Amino acid sequence: MRQLAVFRVRGHVYNQITHKPARKPKFFLCPKQETREWGGEQRTSIQKQDGSFELADVLPGSYVLTAMWFDEGKAHVARLPIDVGNADVDGVSIAITPGTDISGRIIWKVRQAWSKMSFR
Repeated sequence: MRQLAVFRVRGHVYNQITHKPARKPKFFLCPKQETREWGGEQRTSIQKQDGSFELADVLPGSYVLTAMWFDEGKAHVARLPIDVGNADVDGVSIAITPGTDISGRIIWKVRQAWSKMSFR
């Protein structure tokens, strides 16, 4: 076995809907090149009342940080690209905003084999 350096990603989530710290948002850190064969996703939740969070044991690489907060049955999501090099990543700021409604239709082509289907 080989030892690998791991780092921390720390920051704050800002709730632009209530303008108060989000109550129990969830955080997901997923590799940008995620495949279904590897579940390299890391999860955490708010650890402090001020909206700060910390993800530990992160390998160097490119990720997408997703913050998700539920309010009255509606999910609010924010995403932010994160690159982890050879040091901890501090001072990450991610804002959960009200968003906007878009009406329309989405059409996608389904692959022949369901087991290989992926959505992004």
